[in-house]
Amino acid sequence: ESVMTGITEIKDAFDVLFESLILRNYHDWTEQELLPLTYTYLVGAFGLAKVDAEVSVLRPTAKTGVGRVDFVVDGVAVELAVRANYQNAANLNANTNRTEVEKLMKYSGKALLVLFDFSTHPMSHEALEAFRVLPTLGRGNHNRFPFNIGYFHCDGTRDYKRIRV
Repeated sequence: ESVMTGITEIKDAFDVLFESLILRNYHDWTEQELLPLTYTYLVGAFGLAKVDAEVSVLRPTAKTGVGRVDFVVDGVAVELAVRANYQNAANLNANTNRTEVEKLMKYSGKALLVLFDFSTHPMSHEALEAFRVLPTLGRGNHNRFPFNIGYFHCDGTRDYKRIRV
């Protein structure tokens, strides 16, 4: 009998991945460069049967009404945002990641936004708290679901938040 994977196990896996990336000097890799490596790592950590990439989810503000989350790990939707060491802080801010938040808010299962920060300056507490200001989903009565945020910075800073909607 298989046990469902929870947010904690997935955050722990991303913690191991982040530490490994730092040790191997992947500081200047972007999100697009890290996505295939992350998929491979997640398959190794959780098994091929439990990991899917680029999964369609509801996104009411998109013209098609559909968006794609980076991964679904055993039913948990995961979006990854990365700030390489040379990139602007805006890469990880709430406004830049609005579409990711919309997709996670509409996902009816557990959801996790992973923020990898390879810069020399960690995000402020206020910048992370800004994720609590939720984007509007347009007209209509929308079901919205809570999601989690895992923030990882190379100085050892870790921050985890549950965003209630």
